[in-house]
Formats: sequence, C-alpha cells, structure tokens
Amino acid sequence: RTFTGNGSLVISGGTVTMNILAVGGGGGGGNGGDSVYASGPYVGYQFQWAGGGGGGGGVSNNSNIALASNTYAVVVGGGGSSDSNGNNSTISSYTGNGGGRGGSYQSAGGAGGSGGGGCGYYGTQGNAGTAGGSGSQGNSGGSGYASANFYRELGGGGGGAGGAGGNAPRSAVATPSFLVEPVRCSTEVISFTPKPGLAEISFSTRT
Repeated sequence: RTFTGNGSLVISGGTVTMNILAVGGGGGGGNGGDSVYASGPYVGYQFQWAGGGGGGGGVSNNSNIALASNTYAVVVGGGGSSDSNGNNSTISSYTGNGGGRGGSYQSAGGAGGSGGGGCGYYGTQGNAGTAGGSGSQGNSGGSGYASANFYRELGGGGGGAGGAGGNAPRSAVATPSFLVEPVRCSTEVISFTPKPGLAEISFSTRT
C-alpha cells in the first residue's frame, strides 16, 4: 500500500511481515537577496548572496518488518518552506527524515535526510562561499561560491538519495573593461574609480 498523505494503516488478524519505505519531505531552498554596506571600506556599495538548493528527503528502507495487529498512524512529511527543513515521514518507529534547508545569508546548508546546499555570499574579497549540510539518510549538499569582485554569487546544490549536491562552479569572472576615447577640451585631469576589485583609472586630456 502507498500513502501520499497522512492516514492510518490498520492491521488485523495477526502479525504481518512487510517492507516499509519512508521518504521525508524535501528541504526548502535558501533565500537570496542583496543589501548595501553601511560601514567599512565598501560603504555604500551593494552586495548580494545566492541561496543554496534544498536537500532531498531522507530515504529509510526497511525490509521484513513484523507489525502486530494494531492501527498505525502514517505521517507523510511535506516539503519545507523557503529556508526551512523538510518534514519527517513516519510509520510506527520508522522515519524518513526531512531534507536540509538551503543556506541563506552567510550560512551553510542545513543537515537533514540529505543536506542542503551552501549559500554563495560576497562579504570579503575572495570569500569561498559556505559549505553544504550533511545527510543522515542521503548525501551532503554542495558548497556555495562567491567571486572576489561582487559579480558572481552561486548557491550549492542540495544532496539527494543518489548522490551529493554539486558545488557551485568556480569559473573565473572577467573584469569589466572601459574604452576611453580622446576628446579635445581645455586641460584638465579626470579620475574614474569603479567598484572594488577593478583598477582605478586616471588620465588627462589637453588641447
């Protein structure tokens, strides 16, 4: 018999031997967002973070289980809301653990049936992101990644029954370039300072 929602398993007439498969609800994805530095060397600049993927529900596979005549409550765990672990699924003493939540602002993925992926967060130059959570009945989540120049924040993948979540790729991000065309004007010095991580450009023009 298969349950897709909460219910009861009624056994009468003696002990029954069965296989029990309990799968927990998947974890919710982590929250992404952005904010502005209020102090420090980057005051006034915007920064971002990318939430990690939620982990899959844990798989509890039990063979040749003898259950005596009785009525057994069956709970089918639902998926977690954003930034929350999934819910457990249970029958008798057998439980499929809910999946771990995805990592949000500066946080690792949550532990669960399978672990959630880590957050990709830019806080300091070269931040490597945060790690994924561990899995108790599945696999761990992948690590997030944040680049060194504000332009690439990636969350890690959630783990599942078949394998670990993928780490966010560490591919290089090209630094934006600027084309400067000469103009005829009175003598002056022009200074341009882009966001942190880019070189300061200063040049002068003259008639």
